[in-house]
Amino acid sequence: MKRVLFILLAGYLSLLPATAQTLEECQQAAAHNYPMIRQYDLIGKTTALTIANIQKGWLPKISVQAQATYQSDVTAWPDQMQTMMQQAGIARQVLALFALSSLMAVWAVQSYKKNGK
Repeated sequence: MKRVLFILLAGYLSLLPATAQTLEECQQAAAHNYPMIRQYDLIGKTTALTIANIQKGWLPKISVQAQATYQSDVTAWPDQMQTMMQQAGIARQVLALFALSSLMAVWAVQSYKKNGK
């Protein structure tokens, strides 16, 4: 029974015409219903700040960014690691791969400079 009454009431209320309020009507209702707004003149201050911000919108915006790093030591393989790699026979393979990759990088740079691509 309560559901039926609720549905009928909701249907009736949805048929009532809705009137739109203007911004001025909303501000007047807020000032009338909330005394703190009247006391501190919040609507006037908000309007003044909005206008001031709009007027400053044409000014250029300047931003500055900086970044710095400091590296105190040059990275290198520890002596223990080099000794271990030599004992395992890996040193030659690593050196060969490093030399090959260096040659490929030099070739790529020269090709880029030569062809412009």
